[in-house]
Amino acid sequence: MLKRSFLAIAVILAFLVLFKLFMAEGHHSWAKENEYEITEIASHHSLLKEETIPKNPEDIQLPFVKSVRVFIQKNLHEVNWMDYDKEYGSQYSFKAKNGNGKVVCKARFSGDHLQGMVVEFREMESALIDSIKSQLNDVYPQYKIIWVDSL
Repeated sequence: MLKRSFLAIAVILAFLVLFKLFMAEGHHSWAKENEYEITEIASHHSLLKEETIPKNPEDIQLPFVKSVRVFIQKNLHEVNWMDYDKEYGSQYSFKAKNGNGKVVCKARFSGDHLQGMVVEFREMESALIDSIKSQLNDVYPQYKIIWVDSL
């Protein structure tokens, strides 16, 4: 009897830990604020906005834990156990005023919430990259942004 009670408690605790890890998300950033926040950071670093284009959300990589969470949420939505909003993506491109360097930010959303971001730096100085990374991490502390440095 004691073993059975211990096993039941262990299963419940394991479920709660997994739920917290994969399902419960604390703080969200709003989709409608994302472009503004990124544009502000870019302009602070004298980057000019080139374009904003729609992006297939499946083409925007998410960190592993977030990918698992999205997979679970989508499947629970398929069997009507939870709501899951439509996914979409955006790509924002910025170039340096002097023409050297470019930043491409790809953001993935579900409904009105940001799911994750991939930020790519092309031909930029490392000090500028570090500064932009620092500011984005300050604005989005609850997200694991995927950084891509390409030459």
